[in-house]
Amino acid sequence: MAKTKKVPPEKKEYIYEGTLLKWIDGDTCTIRVNLGFNKLSAEITCRLNGINCPEIKTKAGENAAVFCEIHCPPNSEIVMRTHKPSPEDKFGRWLADIGRKIDDGLTINQMLLTQGLAKPWNGKGPKPIF
Repeated sequence: MAKTKKVPPEKKEYIYEGTLLKWIDGDTCTIRVNLGFNKLSAEITCRLNGINCPEIKTKAGENAAVFCEIHCPPNSEIVMRTHKPSPEDKFGRWLADIGRKIDDGLTINQMLLTQGLAKPWNGKGPKPIF
């Protein structure tokens, strides 16, 4: 009998449209997600995928939050690609790449990195130091 090779499970990502409700800090926000037919929605808290911003209590953290407010203000129509939440996330947030519907495909995640307001971080190990 031939041995079967185990195939790793697919990494599931989903794309949703929604409305950004508020920024909590530079890498966390609340979004009203359209779940279909413009009648079903859910309000969820998301952490921006792949990055870490300084804590909001610091000047650098304030700068990151203000940047988010300017470039993706509350009530912005957004498109988000979600990633399954990490079991390590003690706040129960979804991970997401978030972009405005009217932009050129850049995500706020990428913009924060480009501006030096965030550092890459995959959620494992110590957070980057600013």
